Amino acid sequence: MANVILDHVDGISYDPDVFPMRNMHAIDFMPVGLFRLASMIKAEEARKLAANPNVVFEAFCAMDPLIPCSFGWFAVSLVNHIRLIGFVDVMNKNGWGISDISLNRKTISSHCASYVSRVVPDIYTWRNKVAAHFAATDPFPMDNMGTLEQSLMNNVGFINGRICVNAGSWVIGGQQANLPCWSLTRIYEDLIPRFWPESILDFSPDKCVPPNSAR
Repeated sequence: MANVILDHVDGISYDPDVFPMRNMHAIDFMPVGLFRLASMIKAEEARKLAANPNVVFEAFCAMDPLIPCSFGWFAVSLVNHIRLIGFVDVMNKNGWGISDISLNRKTISSHCASYVSRVVPDIYTWRNKVAAHFAATDPFPMDNMGTLEQSLMNNVGFINGRICVNAGSWVIGGQQANLPCWSLTRIYEDLIPRFWPESILDFSPDKCVPPNSAR
């Protein structure tokens, strides 16, 4: 079987016939799940624009809970998927087999974390402080009061045609939250050339193309 290219920018690929992990089904199903979330939010953005084409900024006082949940699910799944690509990379570079994993735990973990933080730094921060667990429930010494408060808010806004989280930065006691503002659809679209060059995200569901459609 031909090599499967996982990262077209860094040139990371693997041969399913010889890679030590024989059943990496997540490599195929996780991108499709990410695409489903992105296409759902893209359709919601289309509805918002159709209702008010001139809107520049709108804070969501009331919203479908599925919207903020989707950002959390997307962040956790995207980080998991990118960590898996980092895993393939470090295993290939070192010629390791499955028996080498437990012997090289720190190297593997460090390589995967470094790769994620380089490719999607904002999403990695959001995943660590909001999506995987709220900062307030797992506080670190560097988490200021603004970050602890805003980690529970998931405040959503509509900015220049995109639904974003952390549309504003919360300040409490003079301490400003250290959480990024990001758009799920923009992140997905920015990653298309790197991970899923065959994929298309469009306002029209009929024009959307999922990842791995060529395989």
